[in-house]
Amino acid sequence: MLWGLLWPALISQADPSQPTALASYTDTGREIFIAALHLPPGVAPADLESSTLPAMSMEFRVSARRTSARNLVGLMLLHAEVANDRGPSPQLAILLSDALANVQGGLYRGDALVVESLPSDAVVVRLNGTELARAATTASLEFLLQGWIAPSAPSTAFREALLSAAPDAALRERYAAMPFSPERAEQVAAWMVPDGGSETVAESADGLEVSVAAATASSAIVEEIADTRSTLPPVEISSKEPVETEVVIAEAQEAESVEEPIETAQLAAIPAPAPVATDPAHYSRVVQQFNRSLYQRVNAHVQYPRSALKRRLEGRLELNVVFDQTGSLLEVAVAESSGHRQLDEAALDAARNALDSGLGFAVEAPVREEYGLADTQMSVPVPVQFALVRSRR
Repeated sequence: MLWGLLWPALISQADPSQPTALASYTDTGREIFIAALHLPPGVAPADLESSTLPAMSMEFRVSARRTSARNLVGLMLLHAEVANDRGPSPQLAILLSDALANVQGGLYRGDALVVESLPSDAVVVRLNGTELARAATTASLEFLLQGWIAPSAPSTAFREALLSAAPDAALRERYAAMPFSPERAEQVAAWMVPDGGSETVAESADGLEVSVAAATASSAIVEEIADTRSTLPPVEISSKEPVETEVVIAEAQEAESVEEPIETAQLAAIPAPAPVATDPAHYSRVVQQFNRSLYQRVNAHVQYPRSALKRRLEGRLELNVVFDQTGSLLEVAVAESSGHRQLDEAALDAARNALDSGLGFAVEAPVREEYGLADTQMSVPVPVQFALVRSRR
């Protein structure tokens, strides 16, 4: 399959290797995707606020080790519903439902979900260059775009990053370092090829019900995603060197790794549980609430190792926390190392101490789908950062 190689030619008048604008989307300290706007030459992001929509594309490049298409679409809709003060149109609901119906399995670092407007006024949803669905109106893209750049968009920092004169250099470098591979592009393209004459595309998104009724941007939703770049208040740790910890995603490092990182290929081989019949926005909201609850419990038990303080060691890491279907803790492992054994072990101890008695509450269906390894287990990513911060006098 050549979709991955042909993808640059499919983005109308825009070079996907050189996005016009970039922003990082972070949920409870864990970066989920890098947002990229691809615009025609001479068109700036600020022009989109007051002009007719040009042929362009919105890209969601996955930066998390693993997420689901349903969660990505749900986050997309949460922002758009707040910015537009209403729910999606029937056309957009059908477009996204059709796209989700064609996704098989999870999404992994480097995967690129693109919503693109064409000169013919059609809107296409692609994953790694493969078309998943299309609609005959650009209104769908306009609705989604408002969630990124409108003055009423829920994340000021996210919006400002996209509307800045030039993308952040470090973010551009990370974006460029996360392309999907030709093999992954071929794998996705194969989803759309009938096998032996049988249909590989479901008639509906496994019971997906996308709400198309007009919705009011409630204060609860606004509060939940008011600023996607912010984290919960850091927990102060008592020591001679005043420090604080916060949860953010970490890039994998090899030095002094406590355990072997879990490769994307291993994750892709894990069967996903059956999809949940719920609209994507509600799905993502439930996942966000669970992430924050787990973050608070683990972060409250983090202690900065004295040996690391003496050596002024800092670092970021990501844990895999595995539960059974009852919420009992089965395993805690380092998925991406901080590069320092002391910090990795401190994070492992914090998670074990915080969750030794299990979750203590029933896990909702969207969480089980998002993090499910199989019908009986789920593996939840928990990022942790150790950072030395001098107290303000």
